[in-house]
Amino acid sequence: MRAALYMRISQTDEKFDKVELQEKRLRKLAKDNGYTVVDAFSDDGVSGWSGKTRHGWLKLIDGVKAKDFDIVLATAEDRFTRNSEEKMGFQVECAKAGVKWHTLGGGQLDPSNAPGGLMGTISGAIAQYESTVKSDRLKARFEDETMNGKPLWGTRPFGYARNRIDLEPEEAAELAWAYLTIQDGGSVYSIIKKWNQEGVLTTQGNPWSWATVQQMLKRPRNAGLVVRQGVIQEGITAVWEAVVTREDWEATCAILSDPKRRTAAGRKQSHLAAGLITCGVCGSVMRSARANLKGVSVPIYRCATKMNVQSDGRRHPTVQTDILDPLITEAIVAAFIFGPTNLIADHKAVPTDDLQAKLSKVRGARQRVVSLVVDDHISQGEAAKQLDSLKKQEMGLEGELAEIRRTSAQGAMALGLKASLFTGKRVDFAKAVDAKKALRERFTSLPLIHQRELLKNLLSVTVDVGRSRDRIQITHLRATSLNEVPEAQ
Repeated sequence: MRAALYMRISQTDEKFDKVELQEKRLRKLAKDNGYTVVDAFSDDGVSGWSGKTRHGWLKLIDGVKAKDFDIVLATAEDRFTRNSEEKMGFQVECAKAGVKWHTLGGGQLDPSNAPGGLMGTISGAIAQYESTVKSDRLKARFEDETMNGKPLWGTRPFGYARNRIDLEPEEAAELAWAYLTIQDGGSVYSIIKKWNQEGVLTTQGNPWSWATVQQMLKRPRNAGLVVRQGVIQEGITAVWEAVVTREDWEATCAILSDPKRRTAAGRKQSHLAAGLITCGVCGSVMRSARANLKGVSVPIYRCATKMNVQSDGRRHPTVQTDILDPLITEAIVAAFIFGPTNLIADHKAVPTDDLQAKLSKVRGARQRVVSLVVDDHISQGEAAKQLDSLKKQEMGLEGELAEIRRTSAQGAMALGLKASLFTGKRVDFAKAVDAKKALRERFTSLPLIHQRELLKNLLSVTVDVGRSRDRIQITHLRATSLNEVPEAQ
């Protein structure tokens, strides 16, 4: 008789032989009974109850239908399947094709005759019951482990050793740094860029992506929290070490979940108003994008909410850059001509190299403090004091740099304007037309970073839905008198 062998074992079937040993035993069974083995099929690590695709099983059924063999050998009937309905279907196919079964424990069975069919159905029902009991036992075990604050098995979490309890020092230090980065206003992209450039990979050896970093930072276990069915279990103390405090974890999750938070990939901006203007519908920032207009791809500004995978169902605005950018330019020019005189005061260039070096030093010190905490060289209380002091230094240096960028942008824009525009303390309107043209040319020739600095400090821009000019609201922050009358064109 032509025989086919079928071997299967799931990951939790510890009492059954591995597929290699099953095949060895079945080949001996075939030899002892004078069968000729014409094919062998196996499913390694796949449950017969889970409903997952079993490619070996499907090929076996195809062979039965094609009558490629006369008998199927398995170590036990529940190696075929633990699902009674699935087994009944297999029994019917074997009966139609005249294919018999032979198992090590049950001997030869003919699914087409009444006793054989009955025995097959009973065996399937018993196997299904045992599978259900095993599932219940696993659920009870999961419940017990969770209630005792123990980690369940699975992929090793980033920041933790293989036992899922002890910290992996280098990864834990990187993880703590990532939390500080987000809380200090950094982006997910900056974390991705640093880790991928430095070869810090996920525990599965893959580069980081926006989704994997977000998922990892929002993981409650990093704060020593136990979760059951997606709910934090208050009052249960985890046996594993926490990387960050619950307060830091919650603060970071709140930042990452903020719909107004910048979610673009931290790239250098290439458009004047990207990220600096506001959607009039939802209050989110508007970012640069591209749209197809009559077959031509054109740059636009689009509400960040509209870019999300899950939109809120409302209509959000878009506006072409070649419509909005000139309006912003004219508004900035008007602010310099008709705004307060300190906008065109003489500005001296201030070098920033020393400040940048100090800022880098302070940020490096913050990261070293985090590493000391992770390695238990200093207490969390002492670390908190040092980090608070360093944070204040960092904020002070960032404030100084921001002021220098602002005044540098204004200085570059107003260079020589004071003498040419004013007669005494009054604007010489005869010179204003020429000054306006000069300012417009000067603004467009500035580096984009200076143009954006001027926009950020001089204007507030909101765009609503529609097509008319009125949907664009430009409010002057410094030249406030221009908010009361139409701007001169």
